[in-house]
Amino acid sequence: MFVSFHLHSDVAHSRHRQNVLELEAAVQRNVENATAWFELGVKQQENEREHKALQALECAVELDPSHLPAWLALAISYTNDNNRQGTYDAIYEWVNRNTKYQNAVRQFFAQNVTNNSSLLAERYSQLIQCLITMARSDTTGEIDADIQIALAVLLNTNEVCRRTYIS
Repeated sequence: MFVSFHLHSDVAHSRHRQNVLELEAAVQRNVENATAWFELGVKQQENEREHKALQALECAVELDPSHLPAWLALAISYTNDNNRQGTYDAIYEWVNRNTKYQNAVRQFFAQNVTNNSSLLAERYSQLIQCLITMARSDTTGEIDADIQIALAVLLNTNEVCRRTYIS
């Protein structure tokens, strides 16, 4: 039984390696393919290779700033890398580039002036409130999973930071 599990594990590892190699080959063939960079970044995230994930995801958003899933994935990698500013910036970009909620975002920031000299904690709080406003503005009654992910990433990062300062 152990031998078959070990063999299965080797097969899974081999498939993973092959998949990463295929994605790396895809981005080498076409370095301008933002989707390939995004897929490589997500695959590297899955394998807890945050440095490589960050590199690939940064390429993806540089090539296609309108690719919203890449911004969320980048925020997750920054969170895993304990980069609070990077997390904030990626979620902020996701919010501001999200055409589905552009009216709610515009209205929120018109009523809540952002000050770049504010403390990061204050900007986090404001961005969390903006995400909540976005969620409330959706009149379809459906829950937008991406907003939930963005909120979870920001709240998780805030909690980790809070525990660090308390300790």
